[in-house]
Amino acid sequence: MKRRAFLQTTAALTAAGLFPWTPAEAGLLSNIGINLFSIPKMLEKDFRGGMEFLSRLGFKEIELYGPFPFSSEVAKKGWAQVTPALGFSGSGYYGKTAAEVKSILADNKLSTPAIHTDLETMRNHMDKLGEAGQTLGFTYIGLPSLPAEFRKTLDDYKRAADEFNRIGAAAKKV
Repeated sequence: MKRRAFLQTTAALTAAGLFPWTPAEAGLLSNIGINLFSIPKMLEKDFRGGMEFLSRLGFKEIELYGPFPFSSEVAKKGWAQVTPALGFSGSGYYGKTAAEVKSILADNKLSTPAIHTDLETMRNHMDKLGEAGQTLGFTYIGLPSLPAEFRKTLDDYKRAADEFNRIGAAAKKV
């Protein structure tokens, strides 16, 4: 850095420090959430304690990830294959029922507006996803990644759009 640039930067930072700082849009950050995939080992050891910890940190929302008890067998088998390399196996409700998870969340003033699951479960288990949504209160279902068969050509992406339209139509019926 040249001397002139250093002096200009230092002067600007000094001047900025003279003004009181107030986050202009702090209200936009009132419901901070976390995807539970970021802390799986903690939750595998103590799900309730993990939720208490997140609540104390100020989190208001959590996102569960599958597979869930109702998930497709393909998802469960795929998960079982990758978890040894990840060093944990917990997912979904971490051995709890949906009602137990809902109670733990309520005890800690947490909500779960969204979950993420696999495409096969969305295709073939929308009824169970709907039941889980009614129990837990989520209204959004995310797909962590689009399967490779939908990512090679423009026509693949069009097929994916058609697939998601079918899934959306099924979700409306639940």
